[in-house]
Amino acid sequence: MIHIENGNKPPAALTEHDMDILCKDEKKLYGCRAILVARSEVLEGLLNNGMKESFEGKISFPAIDSSGMRIYLCWIT
Repeated sequence: MIHIENGNKPPAALTEHDMDILCKDEKKLYGCRAILVARSEVLEGLLNNGMKESFEGKISFPAIDSSGMRIYLCWIT
């Protein structure tokens, strides 16, 4: 459950997407926090640690481009 958009929010029909995933190539991917946390121990730790990612609704991956992140997100979902 991901959606790629160049700076725009996903369509209204995709309201289950509550996380912005910012990548190196400045593309945003959108994901569902509950699914990301349930399927990835790494993302669970990142999103449940009390740091800013826990409550901002966005995660930044400055060293990973959107194509690599999309492959990972498709693999875990």
